[in-house]
Amino acid sequence: MKRALLCFLGVAILGWGQLSGQNVLAKWTFQTGSPGGFGSPGTTPTPSGGFLTANEGSGTATALHASNSSLWFVADGNGSTAGFAATTWSVGDYFQFSTSSTGFSGINVRWDQISSADGPRDFTFSYSLDGSSFTVLNSFATSDSPNWNSSTAQSGTATNFSVDLSAVSAVANSGTVYFRLTSSSTTSVAGGAIGGFGYTALDNFTISGAAIPESATFTLWMALLSVAGIMGWRRLRVTSLR
Repeated sequence: MKRALLCFLGVAILGWGQLSGQNVLAKWTFQTGSPGGFGSPGTTPTPSGGFLTANEGSGTATALHASNSSLWFVADGNGSTAGFAATTWSVGDYFQFSTSSTGFSGINVRWDQISSADGPRDFTFSYSLDGSSFTVLNSFATSDSPNWNSSTAQSGTATNFSVDLSAVSAVANSGTVYFRLTSSSTTSVAGGAIGGFGYTALDNFTISGAAIPESATFTLWMALLSVAGIMGWRRLRVTSLR
């Protein structure tokens, strides 16, 4: 009986651990379709075959460049055959990703990003709850090394980024949350001016979070109460037989 009770409690605790772990809310690997041709001022690239739809989970990616000379194209990803790339960067141009975080907290965002030597170096990472008013959380610099290729993924390098938003309660349990990577200067990776064909490329943009453990809390407490009740009944039964 004691072994059965311990097993039951163990299963309940294991379920708690699984529910409170990180879950992928949306992930873009850009392996489907293509981003289309040239963009237009104030518009997004034309997606083809669901290129800007999350490949895992649910979410939508978009982008905006002020110049109608911007070229949206598929480049080698980080260990994959496709990454989302764009040329002709101005301050304020961005990539944007949105998903729902309803039922989740401890939001974490990670992605891979690389630029050419004459591509944009400086970016900011920001979030929004309405897609209009954005709060900048930090800034970061891209690199042109190590180079990406379609067969071997680079990890733990200058092309891998992550932002832990666990302390940002606003993005938890939200109907829709938006994240932007915005060009913030005219300086290239090489230190000069950004070239017209200087590009930056993204891959594996992932938004994850931990399930808010309301149901897990109930399950765990029910398990503990059941164990306590059974143990109390057994103690009372033994006492009454003496």
